[in-house]
Amino acid sequence: MGRFYIKLFVISLVAAFCIFFGVDLATKGVERVHGPGISAVKSDAWAHQAPVKPESKQASVSSGQLPAPISKAKPDEPERSPVTGDTGINRISNKAGEFLHIMAYHGIKFFVSMLDAIFG
Repeated sequence: MGRFYIKLFVISLVAAFCIFFGVDLATKGVERVHGPGISAVKSDAWAHQAPVKPESKQASVSSGQLPAPISKAKPDEPERSPVTGDTGINRISNKAGEFLHIMAYHGIKFFVSMLDAIFG
């Protein structure tokens, strides 16, 4: 019975590694094609802004001036050109994506059948 748990632990470890490695590869691939995510762009842009010092209400009221409204403008996001037409690179990318989707589907089926054969 001890070998069963060792096999289960090793297979779980390998599966977890493969999942996390696959997610990391997919994230890097998407970032290479589309650039960093919007949240990374926003946090980066907000980090480089100078801190705003709040003015006291009493000073602005006593001088007869209203406090300036706080601007909620977002930093400029990088411009992305829309994909137009059905170019050759788009067709190649779509076929590569379909191929990877099919390989992932059959790979998962194979992995499940292997686990079923080992533990079934």
